[in-house]
Amino acid sequence: MAANSPVNIIQKLHDGKFYSDEMFHKISAKYIRINRNELQLSNQILRNVVLTMLLKHMKKEDKFFNDLFGDVNYAGSVSKNLKVYKPDEYDLNLVIRLPINYKFLTIEPDDIHCGYVKIRAKVADNGIDAGIFSRIISGNYLDQNKFREWMHSVVRKALNSIHSESNSSVDNNSNLYIFRSRKRTYEVTCRQSNPAFTLQVIYKAANYNVDFDLVPCLQFKNKAVEGFRQPKGNQWIAIAKPLRVYEGNLLWRAGFYQTEKRLLKGSIVGQIKPIIKMFKKFRDDQGWDNIKSYYIETLFYNELTDKDFKRDFCYFSCTSVFVYMLQRLEKHLKAKVLRNYWHKEHSLFDSVNPQYLEDLARQLEKI
Repeated sequence: MAANSPVNIIQKLHDGKFYSDEMFHKISAKYIRINRNELQLSNQILRNVVLTMLLKHMKKEDKFFNDLFGDVNYAGSVSKNLKVYKPDEYDLNLVIRLPINYKFLTIEPDDIHCGYVKIRAKVADNGIDAGIFSRIISGNYLDQNKFREWMHSVVRKALNSIHSESNSSVDNNSNLYIFRSRKRTYEVTCRQSNPAFTLQVIYKAANYNVDFDLVPCLQFKNKAVEGFRQPKGNQWIAIAKPLRVYEGNLLWRAGFYQTEKRLLKGSIVGQIKPIIKMFKKFRDDQGWDNIKSYYIETLFYNELTDKDFKRDFCYFSCTSVFVYMLQRLEKHLKAKVLRNYWHKEHSLFDSVNPQYLEDLARQLEKI
């Protein structure tokens, strides 16, 4: 094993002043650990407001949605058990299953905007009513703008319908909707935060708020994407994430959240989660608002590709691994490159101001 291998570097940190996890565990218990009662309340609101009332009315208000809706898939930090502080933000993928033979779809990776793909679908080849399909297609390609706008309109219609059934005197033009379910009353506001449609649910009886990001997407299985790391079963989703470039309406962001969940599972690998959470707290304490949680997760995904690191990191203190990962982050900040785990030609730092990255690197040097 090379002297500068990840395991050897962590070994030196562990053998030095970072062998103890006493402070790590104290901070985790006091500031990071999720309150079980709050998690239970958030899940209760999820079931009552989104999974029961909202989806029921979305199906009722739009036949196209009723026919094509597949499932709700849970993504984001809560589903990966990587949330810190409060379980008050949920990412929910609304999976649409197209009335089409998927073997006739052609997935075309974009060489300029790595991480994005075009989805070619000749309607004539699939015997589909072009009039119905026109709401989500432009030419021979699925149009993510049309798809997203259609989904947002369905959500709006459902909100209005629920509000009306609640016999509320509150004017829904104020963007405040009243939901009543099982003798509980919820106030719901909504905003478009592309690609998501964000619902903020206010449950005054418990003085509690929780946000739900509804993300419209398409799901694919056994459909490999050229240029991407291939997950088990070639399972991935196409997300209608806006991209303000030429033909950006035809470009879909490829996502692999289900495989990412599996990457962090297991008796050994699962022990990396407390370190990722501590990383997020460190990010928040430093005020690094432009370092997204997914950037931090990707930093760890990439490191876990090293077999020795994946096998042996758990034998060292969490503190020593945390310090090692800070060193790795500093290296990426200086290089201004953080490779997308799924597409090596795509750097997640491409969308971040280079000067900002330099400033963060200098901050880390001083720690």
